[in-house]
Amino acid sequence: MKKDFKEILECTNYVRKEIKDIESNGAKYRWINKKVEKELVIFEPSLESLKNVNLPKFGKISIKEKDSKTTLLLETNNDIENINPRPSSGIIINIDEMDLSEYNRIKMWVYLDLPSQQNIYVHFYIGNDSVDDQTHTESVYANQWNLLVWEINDTLRDKVNKIIITPFLFGCPPEGEGKLDFYIGNIVCEKVE
Repeated sequence: MKKDFKEILECTNYVRKEIKDIESNGAKYRWINKKVEKELVIFEPSLESLKNVNLPKFGKISIKEKDSKTTLLLETNNDIENINPRPSSGIIINIDEMDLSEYNRIKMWVYLDLPSQQNIYVHFYIGNDSVDDQTHTESVYANQWNLLVWEINDTLRDKVNKIIITPFLFGCPPEGEGKLDFYIGNIVCEKVE
């Protein structure tokens, strides 16, 4: 056994003690702190932009203020026990074949109002006319604002026609309520170093 690993095991009382994450050691910390050279807002929540948003499955969408920010709100239900196949609830933001080739990151702020759980995974897709949708998944923590970033260096993005955002519905504990409100702020493309 390597000495470093053995020291970690001993420090944690052989994994019976929580070790706090050092955020500054993570990739997301490095991504967030990159210098932004250029940015373009590709979606700004408003009654006008709501016309470009589709709800292909179940739920309800609207424009709503959250903590003094105008957001796109997806209201859905996470109480999916005994429902087969597993339901999906997400939104499609239609974009008019934007050429985003000079940008290499997508960034957005989201807020998850989910009283019965700590977090869920959210799937993000970028649709380009000539290729299959590209996917990114992040863990989103409940009852707080989350900054989501997606480095898209290797993603074809010369004719982007849609952004799809889908909270992954795991179901809720029996004692929990199924309400899931997902708030989305501006979606921004950035060119970073």
